[in-house]
Parts: sequence; structure tokens; C-alpha cells
Amino acid sequence: MEQIGTYIATITTAAVEERLRALAPLGLAIALFLADIESSNDVSLLLTMLEQAIVSIAATGRSLALNQLREIASALENYHCRACRLYCIYEGGLWQSALPCTLSAFNVYCTSNWAHSDMPIGTCTHIVDAFVEVLQTVLVGAIVSATSLVFLPTWGTIDGDLWIREIAYNCQLVYKGTRELGDAIASHYWVLVLPDRFIDALVQGEALDVSMFPQHQLNPCLTLQTSLSKCLHWCRQGVLQEQDTLSVLFWKPELSRTIGCMKTRSGTGGQLQWHNCSYISATYCGIITGIDGVVRLSAQELDSAFALRLQVSLRQAIGGVLQDAFQTGRSTIGVHRHLRYPLSFCDILGVPALSLLNSHGIEARTYSDHLCDWTEAPRGIEVIVKHT
Repeated sequence: MEQIGTYIATITTAAVEERLRALAPLGLAIALFLADIESSNDVSLLLTMLEQAIVSIAATGRSLALNQLREIASALENYHCRACRLYCIYEGGLWQSALPCTLSAFNVYCTSNWAHSDMPIGTCTHIVDAFVEVLQTVLVGAIVSATSLVFLPTWGTIDGDLWIREIAYNCQLVYKGTRELGDAIASHYWVLVLPDRFIDALVQGEALDVSMFPQHQLNPCLTLQTSLSKCLHWCRQGVLQEQDTLSVLFWKPELSRTIGCMKTRSGTGGQLQWHNCSYISATYCGIITGIDGVVRLSAQELDSAFALRLQVSLRQAIGGVLQDAFQTGRSTIGVHRHLRYPLSFCDILGVPALSLLNSHGIEARTYSDHLCDWTEAPRGIEVIVKHT
């Protein structure tokens, strides 16, 4: 542990070259430490140290070049995710993280702190910033690879979300803003996946009727993965149709849209302008409530935005989820609204009830404590729907 502390001190305070050189030995030291732990208390100590380092980098990282900042932040958040997963195994519950959701957006093994308008940025924002730099030389209408926007989580020996990288490989740039950002814009990005016609209306500054959506609101997320999952959830709710083709919009919201005044920590009533699901970090999403039933982005928000045609239908995206869920020949990943989670963790305290999808993208079987079925029929075979 002392050696880990030394490496973390180097990463947070030393010269840039020394910080980058310390990342690999820190990963090795953490792997050796986790291989020899005796209780969740050891993991808790490591997680506390990592979270202090992540907060430090988020607060001071703007002095680094974007690629350096992204490399450091990605490594620390990966180490944090790995330790949280092991904590779940030992403790039987999610790690209660002190990090804001932008600093743990890729980590489904922990709960996240409440969101607020001045959240420090994390890897999810660095990834988009790096992509935006590339877009400055790309003309609207061009085909681009957006695979750098995809973060691939690892479920044990199973790689999830590979299908999203396939989708992102061949996108068309349909809009990019002027990048003239005002002081009233948040530092993080919101991400929204919707049918082409909806995204086209938003980037043209038109009023979009959202009265057909639950609660008359849109729910942008922090990552492409979660946003696409949320879009599929709207399809399962009957709001969107399987034949719709999809686009994605990234933008920095105005601070007035990201107000996070807490009502109750238990979740009753949620927050003023921020929504969360089961307090798992990867499930956080924003709320854009339609005024008189419509939503419109401001000029400042459009200046920060870019939009891509994903060039796949909702039907094809549903097939991608099933492909990942059954890639080993048996069910491995379940869904809950805009969250996908390893079924092997469905009995972990804090993980919501998970479902599998049948070949039509409908939630077909619910998994909860002691109900895991490791012999689920692969895609293409009918699944019996259980009503609860």
C-alpha cells in the first residue's frame, strides 16, 4: 500500500513525464495488492486513495495537454472500476463512492454522489473533447469514425458494448457548432440518442414536441453507451418505433438546465433538474422538461454541439444488445432502463432488478436475488414472458 501511495503522489504532483511513467507501475502495484487482500476493508482503503487522486486530477488537470489528461484520467478511473468490482464480490454491495457522476460515469460497480452544475470533469468529457478537436478539420456531411467516443467496460473475461464500437465506426457528421462558448455553459457534455428527425429539429433550433415521452421530458446522459440504452428503453415503452434510424447529439448544457438542488437523499422526489436510477453512477441522466410540451436548445448550447448519424435503426441496435448479451452462448448481461449490467452481479445489494430482452427487444425475464438462470436460450429462440 505504501508503494501505491508513492505512485499516486507522483501522478498527482510530479512533472508530466513522471506522471505518465508512473501509470503502468501503479497498475501493477494495484493488481498485486488486490491479489493478496483479505477483506473488503483493504479494498476500501485503496478506493479512498484512488478517489482522492481522481478529484485532484479533475481539479488541476487543465494545466495538462488534453491527450495527457485523458491518459491519466482514464487509467485512474479504470483502476477505480476494477477495485469497485472486487469490492462488490467481497461485500455483496455497491461501493458508496464520494465521486460526482462525471468522475465515475463508466463505473457501474459503485453509487455516485449527487450531481450538480459545477461538477469536475472526468474521462467521459476528455473523450468528447479529444473528438471535438478532430472535428475541426472535418466538413459537415463527411463520414467519420467515432469509435474514440466508446468506452468498453469489461465484465470479468467478457467485453461488453462491442456492438457500439461497430456502430460508431461509420458515422456521418451532420452538424457542428462554432465553439464560441459562453460563461453560462457547463464543463461536461450531455448526450442524446434519438431518431434522425428529432436530432435534426434540435440542431436547427426548432421546437421539438416531447409530449409523447414519459413525463413530457428528454433524458440526456453522460456517455454514448447509456444514451443509446435510454433510447432503446423508450422503444420498449412504445414511444419510438423499431424502424426509426438513429442520430446522436453531444452538447454542453446551460448551467440553468443542470441545477441539482437535493430534495431527499432517499430518492423520494429526486432532484430539481437531475434524475438518477438506483444511484448507480452509470445510470445518471439529465432532465429537459418541455415548456408547453416542447424543448428547444439555446444558441449557446448549439454553439457547443455536434451531431452524428449513427446510420443504424432501433431494430439493429436491439440486435446489438442481444449479441452482447449472448456472445458466449448463454446469457451474461441484463438490462434495466438505461443500464446494462452483468447478470453475475444481479444479487449484489443495490443492483436493480435486471431483465433479458427477447428477439423483439422486449424485456422478457426478470432476474433478481437467487433467480439467475445460466442456461438462458440464445437469441432466436422464443423466451417465455413472466408476468410479476
